[in-house]
Amino acid sequence: MRPARALAPLVGLLLVAAFPGAAGAGTRAASNQAIFSAGLIAAGDVPAGWTPSKQSDNALKDYRGIPDCKQFVAAAEAIRKGAARKLSPSFTDDTSPHQLAMAQDTVFAFKSTSAASKAFKALKAAPAGNCLAKVAVKAVPGQSRSSVTDLSSQVQGAGDDSFAYEITLHAADQSGPITAVFDVVGVRVGRAVVNVDFGNQDTTLPQARAILNAVVNRLVSA
Repeated sequence: MRPARALAPLVGLLLVAAFPGAAGAGTRAASNQAIFSAGLIAAGDVPAGWTPSKQSDNALKDYRGIPDCKQFVAAAEAIRKGAARKLSPSFTDDTSPHQLAMAQDTVFAFKSTSAASKAFKALKAAPAGNCLAKVAVKAVPGQSRSSVTDLSSQVQGAGDDSFAYEITLHAADQSGPITAVFDVVGVRVGRAVVNVDFGNQDTTLPQARAILNAVVNRLVSA
């Protein structure tokens, strides 16, 4: 079983880390390409030896049909339809236990800061806990259970707006029990919205803070 690959597109919304504060919050990228170049995770952001692969974009398929996800899906769909977007590769440490160590992101460029702010606030306000927990269990068939913690207070001050969730999934394969931890954080900087996903076994990915800081610093400076 490879829970990281099954859950990689869990939200397409991102991580738990200490970001730079509101410094540079008034800076706006001059073009969509500048936003994408700044926001997308690249090979230089992750440890040497991590393997890139094409990031899956399942158009929220795993969320549809779950009553607890109805409001969340509507808000996420508005972001997908309201902005140009690009996906980074999915970077995986193939030497990590169960290949759970991974990082990827999606960057959205809205036409205006006001449009980005409206869409982001709607997603932030959508109830997500039960939705994410059920999507996580759905992604890993068999005996599994999950819990979700709202960690938005830990990223308060990141960019112009932000939120964060941590999903802990308990599952098993032939080798025995597995605990997978996925950190999901959304950050808005001006008209850009960045969604980064991190995964790891047992604990938050140790490199998450450095990777996210690199992405957000570039975006703020773009």
